[in-house]
Amino acid sequence: MTKKFRTILTFTFLTLLTAAAGPLFGADTSKWVVGAERFKYNSPAAAEDPSVSKGISEMFPSRILEKLNDELVHIVYPDEKRDQALYDLRKTRLSLFLQLSAEYKKRDSLVLQNYSKRKLASKIKEEEKAIKTIQEKISANLKEVDQVMQKSIREEKMVQRGFFNMDESASEGENFKSMFRNIFDRDAEFVSSQNIAFYKDDRTAFFEPSETAQKYGYSSYDYEKEAVNAGIKSLITGSITNYGSYYFVSADIYEFPGGKLNHSVSEVGLIEEADMISTSIAHQIVIALTNGMPVDIEISFNPAEIRDKVRIYLDDDLQPPKLSLIRSQSGVHSVRFVSDGYREMGTSYFFEGNKKYKIEVTMQEEHEVFIDAVNLCPFPGRFYAAGALAEAAKDQSLPPESQLPPESETSAQEELFTRAKIRINDTQILGQFISNDGFTTNYYIPETLLNNKNLVSIKSKNMDINDYIDKRRRIMYGSYTLLMLSMVPYFYTYGNYANAAAQYNKGIGSYEDALTWETRNQICGVISIGCGALFVYELVRYFLAVNDVLPQRAKAISEQKLEKQKQKELKKLEKMRKTEVVTENESQENKDEIIDEEKVEGEEEK
Repeated sequence: MTKKFRTILTFTFLTLLTAAAGPLFGADTSKWVVGAERFKYNSPAAAEDPSVSKGISEMFPSRILEKLNDELVHIVYPDEKRDQALYDLRKTRLSLFLQLSAEYKKRDSLVLQNYSKRKLASKIKEEEKAIKTIQEKISANLKEVDQVMQKSIREEKMVQRGFFNMDESASEGENFKSMFRNIFDRDAEFVSSQNIAFYKDDRTAFFEPSETAQKYGYSSYDYEKEAVNAGIKSLITGSITNYGSYYFVSADIYEFPGGKLNHSVSEVGLIEEADMISTSIAHQIVIALTNGMPVDIEISFNPAEIRDKVRIYLDDDLQPPKLSLIRSQSGVHSVRFVSDGYREMGTSYFFEGNKKYKIEVTMQEEHEVFIDAVNLCPFPGRFYAAGALAEAAKDQSLPPESQLPPESETSAQEELFTRAKIRINDTQILGQFISNDGFTTNYYIPETLLNNKNLVSIKSKNMDINDYIDKRRRIMYGSYTLLMLSMVPYFYTYGNYANAAAQYNKGIGSYEDALTWETRNQICGVISIGCGALFVYELVRYFLAVNDVLPQRAKAISEQKLEKQKQKELKKLEKMRKTEVVTENESQENKDEIIDEEKVEGEEEK
């Protein structure tokens, strides 16, 4: 066997392996839609007050849907795929049968037409051919029904002995052989998953079947057709019965197509406990909706001695204390571990059914760090860190407060340049600086600066960032418009220059005319280049303005550098104030001159 042949053979084998394994690991991204009907309220009071009856019949299904997690996943098994395929085939057969009956009627009506024998025979032959074609399609449809049934039986056997029932006591080699056999099975995609969605993407929307569908029930073809046309695959129905102040609520889950009753649950409670009743029913039906097998989650902690102190939350539900094994339904779950003196840990994961998972949690102790943060822009405000107001900090470069006069320049500087002490639990923190005028600047302190000796600084913005972005966008659009307008005279002069140069080369036009148009074109080109440079400049300024929305990274700064920066900012502020004073004086002088002129004019008129 040559080297080239071995290479080709290896490539072919890997290609076939990839193609065979593709369907196994392929995920179905379609959605499994869950809908609900209004529950039936069986009570003598229902006839007395229809509005109360309607409110109660709508309240429970809406609350049940609200209690369901947004990230639920439905595991689609072979029997559900079979029901969907059989429904589609039956729908096709009914359509074909209607076509067949129409063709038979059309053929029988030909004898009533005024055709010659030859033409009549030709017409009948055409209809016989059409009838035969439809009959062949119906026969093929029936054969496909048999194939779907056989495939379903085969896939159910695969589920029983495949991935979902691997024997933990068996060796890894035996389980691997089973998996390898399934990879090369043509129908290896026997189980898929679909994200659960809600009817009309609204938990308060109810499915309303027709009176005919309600009359014949959930298993009837009419009801099945309306549910499938609405896209519903799991329908929650139920009834409410009250005796005195106690309410008995039962809920049923029907799957479509098929109209099979999948699960039934019930709960009893007071009407004031409607939320508890809805939560209980939602927890009971979630396994049926996800169609998933239960999962076992084993939890171990490091260090082991804190096991009794850790509070475990599964989907924000507090679990019993000292728990080391959690059993839940398959699907996406969030797990959190909280303990005093330790950082909160957590994760979200898709837990596949009929499997055991082990989570090892290494709890990290909290280390409190106090960092001084200062605003380098001269306007007062407040520092917030992780949603909490930070306490004000004293500037270390300033003398004690008792030695400062009440109206001293140093105390005024301290008020302008806000300084705060931020408490951090040894982790990166996100915060806000809110000026006294109500403008917000987001910032974050990275872990590299978490040190008690660190002083960090930010440059806040005392303006509305959104308004500033809109302003820069309008200016950028204006510069772009100017660029486009400048291209019109450029191309116009260029065309005339090219035309004049061509005429001159042919001996028709004059040299002066071509030179004039060339000069005009060069001037327009310089103007267009200037407009292009202006557009690029304004575009960069717009990008920088948009970037201000992101939290700025706090920077470490020394006390000496901080003092220099303060003096620099104060000089800028003083310069701005002087400019404002000069402007005010000039405007006052202009105002006085106008008043004097008006007086003179008034005296002259008198």
